[in-house]
Amino acid sequence: MIPDLLEVPQQPFTSAQISLIIADQGNGKSTVATARAVDDTFAKLTSIILPNGYEVEASPALNERGKSIVGYATIYFPHKEPFVAPVPEGSCCIAEKVRVFSNYTLYGIRHAKCSLADILEHLNDDLLLDGWVLIDEAYIGADARNSMNLLNQIITQFGFQIRKRRLHLVVCYPLNKMADLRFRLARTEYITCTYNEKTHEITCEIKKGKDRKKTITFFAPTYWPYFNTEERFAIPESRIAKGLQQAY
Repeated sequence: MIPDLLEVPQQPFTSAQISLIIADQGNGKSTVATARAVDDTFAKLTSIILPNGYEVEASPALNERGKSIVGYATIYFPHKEPFVAPVPEGSCCIAEKVRVFSNYTLYGIRHAKCSLADILEHLNDDLLLDGWVLIDEAYIGADARNSMNLLNQIITQFGFQIRKRRLHLVVCYPLNKMADLRFRLARTEYITCTYNEKTHEITCEIKKGKDRKKTITFFAPTYWPYFNTEERFAIPESRIAKGLQQAY
């Protein structure tokens, strides 16, 4: 069951997209997916729930280029001048206009963890609207070899509703050929990424529609505190049972 964490007013999106992120294991696809939601949260920050449970008003801390700084906030305490400071460890950053759903655990930002089964459960209601849906290791529940199973078909149908739902769907696969053909055809953004162990930077090659491919590089450790790089995904029981049947 998805918690009532994201009871916020619906905000219309001017655009929606399906981002397909492809990278070998350890090359940063989970970091790139997480960065999307983290960046959006800090850019639209409205409050912070501190480790002691006290919620304080906050707004983005901006750099010299006017961009929000991940991990920092302008904090407003009653009867005090606002000040910029690092967000205390163990806090939860909230942006009223940002809703984040993910099939893996996030830390430090408001989100709802939801399995693919949760997505199915809420496919026809109004919960999954106006926000981000992050699906890491998508091959476990929706891959090319199992494209005819019910789960994959429904997830694909959900993918085609992205614009109407005003959602950003981010789907991660280790190999392009593992992604279901319908996802590959429907995606509006294609990203490949590599990780440099010496500089700790991730380089992304991004292709949107007919636009020229662009390259961006960012410092990966900035986003590591917001998810568990070692989190494992459970294999569906039905797939295990089918494998056992084939083994005997």
